[in-house]
Amino acid sequence: YLLTGVVEADPLTVKIAGNPEALSRMEKITISEELNMTGAEASLETTVDLETKLKSGIIFADEDFDGEAQVIVYVEEEQEKNLTLRRENLQILNVPEGFTAEVVIEQDMPALQVKGLAADISTLRESTLKGIIDVAAWMEQHQSESLNPGIHSIPVTFELSEGQDASNEVSVEVLFSEIMEAENE
Repeated sequence: YLLTGVVEADPLTVKIAGNPEALSRMEKITISEELNMTGAEASLETTVDLETKLKSGIIFADEDFDGEAQVIVYVEEEQEKNLTLRRENLQILNVPEGFTAEVVIEQDMPALQVKGLAADISTLRESTLKGIIDVAAWMEQHQSESLNPGIHSIPVTFELSEGQDASNEVSVEVLFSEIMEAENE
């Protein structure tokens, strides 16, 4: 379950009164520390006593206001979406000089599992999912200064938007071939 980022409060604003010095120290009333959402599986509706949040020398300006606010913090179940990679959407970067590289398909292309709120992951499409295979970063991670020809499994990175989290690592097989220079006779 995830917080949607939507919070409703009634009232949303309150009028306060007090001496000028006290008022200058108070711009807003923060209630987030009272709302523990850990493990929440449903939206939280609660009443918060705002009077305990007022600084010394400040009171509510509206005599009819009882000092309580009704707050709703919205929670939704986390959704998951599986997106199969497309070979044409993979870009291989930083191939060492003297080598060519191509993605090898020996079986089905792997799938990326993305989790998030339904609204955040609904825009993801297999046709537009771009993956980057950074050979130099992979070599650095493996502390390798040279590359051997052949097939290597290399992780793919994805540019996901905020609220879109990959829940698995995806690797593809990449065939590296040495470029041979032909001799002229």
